[in-house]
Amino acid sequence: MGWYDRAVIYIVPSRGRPHNVEELIGAFEQTRSPGGTELFIVVDDDDPAVHDYRRVIKDAPQWVNWIRFKAMRRPAMVDALNYAARQLATRHDVIGFMGDDHRPRTPSWDELIRVVASDQLVYGNDTIHGPNIPTSIAMPARYITAMGYMAPPMFRHLYVDNWWYALGQRVGITYLSGVTIEHMHPIAGKAEWDETYKMANDGALYEADRLTYEELRDSGRIDEDAAKCLAVRGDGSTTL
Repeated sequence: MGWYDRAVIYIVPSRGRPHNVEELIGAFEQTRSPGGTELFIVVDDDDPAVHDYRRVIKDAPQWVNWIRFKAMRRPAMVDALNYAARQLATRHDVIGFMGDDHRPRTPSWDELIRVVASDQLVYGNDTIHGPNIPTSIAMPARYITAMGYMAPPMFRHLYVDNWWYALGQRVGITYLSGVTIEHMHPIAGKAEWDETYKMANDGALYEADRLTYEELRDSGRIDEDAAKCLAVRGDGSTTL
C-alpha cells in the first residue's frame, strides 16, 4: 500500500526540530500497530534545517512522508495543518494531529484511537493536561471536508485545542485515559524553550488566539461547524 491508501494518518507540522521528528518516528515504531497509522510531516519551505529533515525522512520507514509548505505568516502551525489536512482528507478515514514534541507511549494506541475516531473526536493522555484539553487529536476525515478545515484558519497556534474540545462537546468526544501520548513541552520541564516555542507562545499571539477562540464561541461559529459535522456523521444525526 502507498501512504494514500491507509485509513489513519497523523499530521505533524514542524519547524527547526528535525531531531524531534526523528524521535517521534522512533516512538511510532515502538508503539504503532502492525500496518497501522502513518505520519505526515509538514515543514516550512524556508526552514534552515530542511536538509536535515530530508535526511530524517529519507532514512525513515515507508509509512512516513513529508511535504514542504510555503508559509505566509509565522507561526504557521494552523496553516500547515489545514494545508495538509485538506489534501489527506479525501484519502483517509481518520486524520490526526500531533506536535513534533508528542510521543505515543502505549502499545497499539493507534488502533484504540482509530476505533473511536470513526464517528467522533478522540484524544489520549498527554501527561500534562489530561482530560482537560486535547493537545493531540484525531477526528473523522469527513468532518474536515465538511468544515473546510481541521482548525479554524483564524487561529495562529494557540487555543486550537480549546476549540477542538468545544467542538467535541457538540459532536462527540472521547478521552482515552489509558492511551498515553506524552507532550514533551517546556511547561512541564520536558524540553528547552527554543526559538520555535518562544515564537509560538509570544504574549501578543496568546492574547490574539484567546480572543479568536472567544469570538468563535460567542458568535455561534462553533455551533455552525458542529452542525456541518453532524450532517455527515453517518448515523443520521443532523441536529445539535
